[in-house]
Amino acid sequence: MKKEIIFSLIILIFIIILDIILTKEIDNKIDAISNDSEILEEKIKDENTEEIIDQYDALEKEWKKTEEAFSFYLEHDELEKVGTEMTNIKSGIDTLEWNETISNIERMKFILEHLKDKMDLKLKNIF
Repeated sequence: MKKEIIFSLIILIFIIILDIILTKEIDNKIDAISNDSEILEEKIKDENTEEIIDQYDALEKEWKKTEEAFSFYLEHDELEKVGTEMTNIKSGIDTLEWNETISNIERMKFILEHLKDKMDLKLKNIF
């Protein structure tokens, strides 16, 4: 009986440590995407179309790498929401609708923050 309890505690500690590592990695990736989107937002305010397109391409490249890694751990519905906003941002850039593009960037950042909160190891997320 004692061996089973010790073994169960070891497994539980291992799971918690892996969750902490995974959560930190997700937070870092989301922060990187949020920072890239803030830079894009600033470029949009300057209205330099060439820099906007370059920054969007960098953001899209970062998102594609991140989405691929996140698909193992996060709900696909949440990832799809971010992907939809990325498409909306691209559409806004193509049509030069800067106000709409900025609002899409803000929605995307909100969804990303929601993902971060959702993945935190909190009692409310467990139950």
